Amino acid sequence: MEQIYIVRTRMSSPNHTEKSEEVNEMSSLIYYRWNRDTRRRIQATRMRFKGPIYQNTVSFYGLHLCSEEQMAAITDRVAGADAAMKEIHSDLGADVTFIPLDVAEIGRGALYGQIADAIRAQIHDRTFKRLEKVTLDENNALTPRTKASIRKMLDQMAALNILGDQDVAARIAEIRKRIEDDAILPLKGELAAALKKTPGRFHALEI
Repeated sequence: MEQIYIVRTRMSSPNHTEKSEEVNEMSSLIYYRWNRDTRRRIQATRMRFKGPIYQNTVSFYGLHLCSEEQMAAITDRVAGADAAMKEIHSDLGADVTFIPLDVAEIGRGALYGQIADAIRAQIHDRTFKRLEKVTLDENNALTPRTKASIRKMLDQMAALNILGDQDVAARIAEIRKRIEDDAILPLKGELAAALKKTPGRFHALEI
């Protein structure tokens, strides 16, 4: 198993305040550092980069986990966010810290299984949402173009397997075979059932 890291990303917030004044016991007056247009641009930049930065990281109890192989791409995306922020104002920015986890400890304990469960949950969720958006032909099959798009998605999702877990790899291969066999409706039912058993703990926190 290669090294695993917690991804800690920081981006400038549009809601940075300079000061606040109490008007009365029921209300306060807040003075933002940035004007309305600048706040709007900061928020738009955060939303534009949030998805790409965390693409194919594993959401785990509010944390984002990545492999060593993914670090360079994440660093590049954060650098892009930093440059975009600085185009708005030189005082704005974005940066990332990678905190290593004890791989030996993960391999020995229950944490390994919990991370593997989180990976499977993301694979099920992303595949189900993609299949919800597709239109099947009269034979309940995918069009060649849609099937090619889902193949590409599954290739990208392989990066989620930061543990190199054989069961996770086998699950992706199984989903891929169902797609190739056009067993779409049974697959959707299976994914829906799996997701019903998945607690909300795998959902990511906002940046």
